[in-house]
Amino acid sequence: MLVNKYRKWKDVLILSRKLDRKDDNRKKWGAYNVKVGVLVGIFTLIGGTWTFSESLSNLFFPEKITEKVTSYDNSVYQFQNAERINPNKERSNQETLHYLVSENQTFIKNDSNKNILINKGVLLIEDFEELKHTEIVLQQGLYKEYLELYFINNGNLESEPLTFQLDMTFSKQQQGVLKEENIDSERMQTLINEEKIKKSEFAGGQIKRMYHINTSGELKKFFRENPNYTSVNFKLREKKSGNEFNVYSIYYLKEQDKFVYGGFGGVAPNEQYNVIELDLDNMEREQEIPNVNMQVPAHSSVGIKTLLVPKKSIRLTYKINYYFEGNKVEYGDLVSTEIYVPLYNIRSNLYGELFDKLCQYSITNYTYEETTKMQNSIKYDYKYVYKLFEENR
Repeated sequence: MLVNKYRKWKDVLILSRKLDRKDDNRKKWGAYNVKVGVLVGIFTLIGGTWTFSESLSNLFFPEKITEKVTSYDNSVYQFQNAERINPNKERSNQETLHYLVSENQTFIKNDSNKNILINKGVLLIEDFEELKHTEIVLQQGLYKEYLELYFINNGNLESEPLTFQLDMTFSKQQQGVLKEENIDSERMQTLINEEKIKKSEFAGGQIKRMYHINTSGELKKFFRENPNYTSVNFKLREKKSGNEFNVYSIYYLKEQDKFVYGGFGGVAPNEQYNVIELDLDNMEREQEIPNVNMQVPAHSSVGIKTLLVPKKSIRLTYKINYYFEGNKVEYGDLVSTEIYVPLYNIRSNLYGELFDKLCQYSITNYTYEETTKMQNSIKYDYKYVYKLFEENR
């Protein structure tokens, strides 16, 4: 019996010690939780104080955003989609003469802690005048077995007397190698019934057919009889200025017994722009640019592109002011540009609506606005620029 009592007391003692240990652990963890809670509270108080201090600073000493939003790197460019259809792009690049439209790009720098929205642009015109110039361009194509070469003064100023020289070569396969063979003036006259040298001058807007090359007579006969010959190549230049005009080679297809052109490239991609139209006859010195809407995130820069689209050729000095929340972005110096606007709607120097009309009415010499019906179908319309956007989206 004594043994049983001893065992019971021993179990009670062991249980008591276990409970004491659990109680000690609870006290330790409780003290730890208190320390953690105090630390959390301290950091929360610090964070809250900092946020509150920042709010007070912004309230009593607000950030001067207008001083931290500026513009820089203001530049003018040739709009690429218009450049690719410029018949005289080499000359325009040399003279920095923009074709159809001028692209203005301004970078807005936002050094503030706030995102801003540029929602207004104003064009301020310092000075402008109509640009007088001569622009001789080539329009070409095959029509009823004739290679037609038209020269057009697409400018508004009369040209000097011009002398054109057309040289011709053949391409032929010889022992697996493509070689070029020169054609002298006498042989050229026999093959295509045209002279090498032509002289003329052009009033503003005047169109003349300078070369009317017959591909169905002696030329085709020669290619039928000489199957190793593949194409006819041309070099055309104005002798005084040295300007060269790109005349495409024509290729003989033996199976179809006719001459054709080779393949050509595609078009360039398009972007989004703000657009403002310029009417020289009713020019306003201050004009708001439609649909300006550009986000500029905090501590970043964004470029804003605006296209200037005149109805006539123009020399222009201007600046553009941009606004956010009624505040004007500080702007730099005035910029100047020259924009060449053609009299006729020419998309390239190969085929096109103008070429079709000239051939359809068998025109050899056309004076600007000579025929109302003809003029309305071929004259340049400034809204054509918008088609460039739509066609290349």
